[in-house]
Amino acid sequence: MKVTTKTTRVLIEDYKGNAVGEMVNTYKRIADSTVKITSSKDAFNVLHPQFEEMVDTREEFRVLYMSRANAVICSNLISIGDESQCIVSVQEIIRGALMCKAQGIIIAHNHPSGATNPSEADKRITKQIKQAAELFNIPVLDHLILSRNSYFSFSDECQL
Repeated sequence: MKVTTKTTRVLIEDYKGNAVGEMVNTYKRIADSTVKITSSKDAFNVLHPQFEEMVDTREEFRVLYMSRANAVICSNLISIGDESQCIVSVQEIIRGALMCKAQGIIIAHNHPSGATNPSEADKRITKQIKQAAELFNIPVLDHLILSRNSYFSFSDECQL
């Protein structure tokens, strides 16, 4: 197994230029991904097994971080909620994208009810994540809402 470790250090200075701290970020990539996403169906096939345990009982929110070639760099569980909602941290999503140098992201969550139509809250969080990611030139490639056997794609429905 090939492990690549990348560490970056940033010196933190006060307004006078005095060093007051250091930020260190270490990211370990266990292996280069061969999983490429070329459609919402590909994304569903990658994500669905990750939701399988709680797809009918609790809402989860996950992110796929993508390379420029649309290969999956990593998947991250952002939040686990209850049967009707979960709290999503836009900051956590963007932090993850920056840490693994993602060139795109696919966000996804499940609806335990089985309905895949997006709620107003789903549309609002999609817009917030998209706006935040745009500040770093990281496109949101899709937002999937999953149920046991189907999904809704914001991208396929031109709602992204």
